[in-house]
This record gives sequence, structure tokens and C-alpha cells, in this order.
Amino acid sequence: MTRLRVESFTISLDGFGAGPDQDVNNPLGVGGTSLHGWAIPTRTFQKNLFGNDGGETGVDEDFAARGFQKDWSLDSRQEHVRAGSRTLAR
Repeated sequence: MTRLRVESFTISLDGFGAGPDQDVNNPLGVGGTSLHGWAIPTRTFQKNLFGNDGGETGVDEDFAARGFQKDWSLDSRQEHVRAGSRTLAR
């Protein structure tokens, strides 16, 4: 069986990870890429997806970097999911 690992996939507050009308030409649906737009300029995404140096730092970068950690324990994964796309006050 083929396995797939997805790292740093954005989910909207209402539970969607893609826009409407998904198809081969629009795998994230119409307008779906805008949901993930926060991550593209981060240093982590620039390095891991595009091989570029540089990129933005800040809260989004901190969250994106956590999404690419390879050593998640179950507890840290649960904390990551509860935190949402930005670090929330506890």
C-alpha cells in the first residue's frame, strides 16, 4: 500500500482544506490556494518547497517550522492541532 505524509496543511476554521469544485486542474479547488497563502512567504516553505534562501519570519514562520518537525510525539501533534494556524493565547 502506498503511504503519503502531508506536512503543514492548512484547515480553515470551518473545517475545509480546499475550495469548491476540486478537479485535476484545481487540486485544491477553485480559490483553494488562497487558504494556504499565509505559508508560502515563510522561510520554512521557501526552503522546503522551493529551495530558496530567505523568507519571512514571525508567527507564521514559527508555526510553519513546527509543521516540518520530524520528531512529533503524540502530545505535540495534539497541541499543534489545537493551536490552529496561528498561536493562540492559552
